[in-house]
Amino acid sequence: MMKNCLALCAAAMLLTSGASAEDEIANVRAEVSDLKAKIAAAEAAAAAASGGEAEALTSLKKKGAIKIGGEFLIDCLHLRRDDGDPDGDGNPNEAGEDDDEISSTQFRTEDAYLSFEIRASADASLHILLDLDDMWERDQGAVAQDDLLEECYFLWENIAGSRFSLAFGKKTVDYGMDDAIGISTSIQEGEVIWLSAMEQAGANHNAHAAAGTNDLPAAQPSDIFQVEAQYKWRDTARLTVALFQNNESTGGGAMTRGMHEDRSDDTLFFQSGAIKLDFTPKEGWALQLSAINWHNDSMGDGELRVGNGSLADAGDAVADKQALSIGFTCDLATLPLSFFGQYQHGWNWTYDRNVDADAVTLAGIWHAAQRIDMGLMAEAAWLDNAFGYDLECYSQIATNIAYSFENGITLILEYAHASYEGDLDGGGKAKRKADMVGFRTAWEF
Repeated sequence: MMKNCLALCAAAMLLTSGASAEDEIANVRAEVSDLKAKIAAAEAAAAAASGGEAEALTSLKKKGAIKIGGEFLIDCLHLRRDDGDPDGDGNPNEAGEDDDEISSTQFRTEDAYLSFEIRASADASLHILLDLDDMWERDQGAVAQDDLLEECYFLWENIAGSRFSLAFGKKTVDYGMDDAIGISTSIQEGEVIWLSAMEQAGANHNAHAAAGTNDLPAAQPSDIFQVEAQYKWRDTARLTVALFQNNESTGGGAMTRGMHEDRSDDTLFFQSGAIKLDFTPKEGWALQLSAINWHNDSMGDGELRVGNGSLADAGDAVADKQALSIGFTCDLATLPLSFFGQYQHGWNWTYDRNVDADAVTLAGIWHAAQRIDMGLMAEAAWLDNAFGYDLECYSQIATNIAYSFENGITLILEYAHASYEGDLDGGGKAKRKADMVGFRTAWEF
């Protein structure tokens, strides 16, 4: 078509300008050749860029090479609970203290995450998770930023065309479940925050101390360096194995803790590990089986633990604590209902050979309307032979209603009741109870 246009132009010029038409045609041809050369140069530059040269950040985002997400949970809680130890003398079971109650209202940023997925290729990527709410935490007057970088790891998927994947870096250990219906912190996550009131007790050990202990099985330890291998079989099964550092250790410093402690009887390699099998027989139905081992060499040193006043009998000290978990999730789309549950058993808990732990969670969510969910969750946890107790029992029940907007923001109104009972070694019981009414604004994108 371009040639036809040029021919018509040339003919017109011949008719109108006589002998000078040949010069005009030559000029037009030169301009067309120059335009073609510029187009070819631009195409070559684009091809070179797609072959591996650095691209602008905006270009990478448009191509999907960078994915940015986040989760922000802001709560307003009204708490009413028994005081742990109103006179602060370390004995929460004195006469008259069982009926002492505290009411308080508090705001908190439960989670403030920003996540980044940066892809180098279809099967290689870097994952970064920033835990922004850690900027609120203070340690002896200074902002504690040790856990600000929650996750930072490389992921290689489908290695050499296989079903194997490998993750290397700082991430959350894939063990157990930490599902919850809303505001109430699951017992499976390690503590009942509005019963033990650890935020109010704080590092200064004020009189409103914890009611009970936080020595419960914990799900999915985070902020941990690890090497993780994973094998997937179709969309039905997934096996994950990880070796990781233990952040509970006394290794002395964020850079070395959990790997080695400069001790002659320890090792330079990770001694903590986890294994998990996820089985999905059909969409919306899943079963998980997992096991975990925390190793802390110092906790197995009886002399060290007695010296810290943390263990009455040095002969009970062990360097490892373990736990097993079995959990399930199922969606009944026709009703419509969703269920999840988990049972967990731990032994050598708190690095003491006499302490066993059991925890159970059962929950259901009714999808009442397109944007309205109603949840109910019941939990219980038992610690056998805990320090100073024959048996400790925690229980809680929570119910809520949640409304989700199109923009990803969810509003949750929740009520929860918790109780604690401990059988003292010398006889008698320690009892506590708590109630919570909470409102949450959540945004996930």
